[in-house]
Amino acid sequence: MHINLCLLSTRTSSALSTQLISSIIFKAQLYTPSFNTSNMKASTSIINAIAMALTGASMVNATVFLALRKNADGNEAQVAYTNGTPDPCSGFTTIVNSNSNPCGIDFFVDGNNGPFTFENCGDNNFHLERNHQFNSNCVFQSNNKINCPGNIVIGVSGTWKC
Repeated sequence: MHINLCLLSTRTSSALSTQLISSIIFKAQLYTPSFNTSNMKASTSIINAIAMALTGASMVNATVFLALRKNADGNEAQVAYTNGTPDPCSGFTTIVNSNSNPCGIDFFVDGNNGPFTFENCGDNNFHLERNHQFNSNCVFQSNNKINCPGNIVIGVSGTWKC
């Protein structure tokens, strides 16, 4: 029997990684009556080594930006994009079609990356969440305006970098 694992996040502690792997082994025992841990070649020390490797593995993080986008006709929208977006002028995600509160609204960036949510708007604890778990704090940048074709501006009064 083969068990294939796809771990999407390496931001876990060694203990949590060990717990996750142990849980997978336990579930394999439950759902596969012929599964026998004595036949496994993975010992506790190997599981701990895997957990340590997962903890130390590097993780590539994208920076998410929140900005007010203003069209030539004056219409405004709160939009998000990442530092990996090839062209923020066309590759942005609209969170809300006005200059109103973008907090508490799930959104995706760069295709199907998310869901992200901004939380604590107007608070010193303004931050970004992913899957409703803390992701990063946000800092304001007053000089991050992007001028797009057609007299469209993203970051009219600055952007939030998360």
